[in-house]
Amino acid sequence: LFAVKHFAGEVQYDATGFLDKNRDALAEGLSRLLDSAPVPLLKAVNQGVTSPPLGNLTLTPTLAAKFKNDLDALMSALRACSPHFIRCIKPNSNQAPPPALNAPLLLAQLKCSGMLAAVR
Repeated sequence: LFAVKHFAGEVQYDATGFLDKNRDALAEGLSRLLDSAPVPLLKAVNQGVTSPPLGNLTLTPTLAAKFKNDLDALMSALRACSPHFIRCIKPNSNQAPPPALNAPLLLAQLKCSGMLAAVR
């Protein structure tokens, strides 16, 4: 478990099982290159890594390749349109009717959403 602090506040991440879900096979050529490297650290990186045999090539996309394809498709869809975004903010914490405004709450939401930085 770790946290990253950025303009939107602190976000916590759980990396439990990350390596188990992201075990892409290392290409045979890259494995041989690491084994023949003159730098001991590069050889050590490759120890215990399994690679598919050279003659057993599959067309199954890796998780990284699938992610890249999905991201490319999303970016293509975004470039093909003119998106407009509406940023909703809460005027107060207790759902009081207008004109009840909580200025510190509004300012915090504008800072965390990046709106103040975008206006500057």
